[in-house]
Amino acid sequence: MDDKDARIEELEEEIEYLRRKNTELRKKLEAQRQEMEEIKIMKKSSGGRTKKDKKWQERFHQVSECIEAGLKAQETMSRLGMSKMTYYRYRKEYFATLQGKGEKSVEQKPQNSISDNASDAIRP
Repeated sequence: MDDKDARIEELEEEIEYLRRKNTELRKKLEAQRQEMEEIKIMKKSSGGRTKKDKKWQERFHQVSECIEAGLKAQETMSRLGMSKMTYYRYRKEYFATLQGKGEKSVEQKPQNSISDNASDAIRP
């Protein structure tokens, strides 16, 4: 009977060890899940857009050149193959950059605006 009791005691110790190990691994797993959730939350805050990396900067430079060359919005969009929203996002950043550098009057009116002509017609 001593052999059986010794074996039972040995197995009970092994079960206890495995339970402790299981608890420890579950805690690690939960910590990793929370970390992944935090990463997902951080990624969501970027609006699905990439950060201003090298590729973004190259594209921004292309848009800037088109704006400085006086190309209309539609010409720039078709030349660079970008959507309207993307063009105006880059354009907004371009004018914000100019204002940050202290450029004098930076005109931010839409390029195809007729509001100036309409206001001239109303004036006496």
